[in-house]
Amino acid sequence: SGMAVDRQEFRDAMARLGAAVNVITTGGPAGRGGFTASAVCSVTDDPPTLLLCMNRGATAAPRLKENGVFCVNTLAAHQAEVSRVFAGATKCSMEERFR
Repeated sequence: SGMAVDRQEFRDAMARLGAAVNVITTGGPAGRGGFTASAVCSVTDDPPTLLLCMNRGATAAPRLKENGVFCVNTLAAHQAEVSRVFAGATKCSMEERFR
């Protein structure tokens, strides 16, 4: 289930993960959630598989687990504030993070 990802598209996306900061987001029945992840890496391209680590105590953890889907948003250098917001540094609520 889920969205099919072309093998070359997956490889191209993984090439951009190396030194990047990523915001992991989820949406679904459990609601929206997101967090900043400094470590995301590819495991295999067939099937497209990622490894990402998050603290079980993270606010977004139960939502990500229940929704069963996530999106890796690779940030550009000018998006440092987005990284801080999703890392919880600004103490805003989960919904405020998406604004």
